Amino acid sequence: MFIEFAPQLNSSVMQRIKNGQEDPPPFDVGGNPSVGAIAEWSTSTSTRRKESVGTVCSNAKGGLVPTVYMTPHPRSAKNGSQQFNELYNGLVNICHITIRRVWIEVPTSSNWPADSSKNVAFLNDIVTAAKKQSISFQIGIFTNQFDWDHITFGAKELSKGLKLWYWKSPAGSRTPPNFDDFRPFSSWTAPDAKQFATKVSECGIIVNRNVYKA
Repeated sequence: MFIEFAPQLNSSVMQRIKNGQEDPPPFDVGGNPSVGAIAEWSTSTSTRRKESVGTVCSNAKGGLVPTVYMTPHPRSAKNGSQQFNELYNGLVNICHITIRRVWIEVPTSSNWPADSSKNVAFLNDIVTAAKKQSISFQIGIFTNQFDWDHITFGAKELSKGLKLWYWKSPAGSRTPPNFDDFRPFSSWTAPDAKQFATKVSECGIIVNRNVYKA
């Protein structure tokens, strides 16, 4: 199970999360304690980018394993590959950490054009740039069926071979920390992770909670 939060944490809160001092404890579906810090990288402003870098660096130094997800901006003057390369190179060069996977967030938003073919081309540009990093680098999509269908019109070819992290969590509430509610969509027959709680309090901070397959 991993916890998603926006701010940099002080050392005491970081240690409590790392040690699983919360209710319920951060066990994944295999029963193994595994907590990861997730930092959003927004390509919208330089301020948000600097905040994201600081979050990843700080939490990595504190012993939490950073997992990065990217909120792309399809209406930006920068194409998908430029936005991804900013993310990857910025974190690697500043934090000096190895990034093995990046999740691309695909939410329903007014930021996305109505033309699904343009959205697919934009996302494919990001995926292509990510795959150039190394043969072992993994790229995943953070979405759900409604959002994916709305933005990409299902896009089966785009989703082939990509990891899936889906959400099923109304704000301020929880759903079961398992995958029983998943239904196949696009080319995904099974998920890799699920966001089961959104904007809940853990260790005195507001977080999102996620579970992944062991």
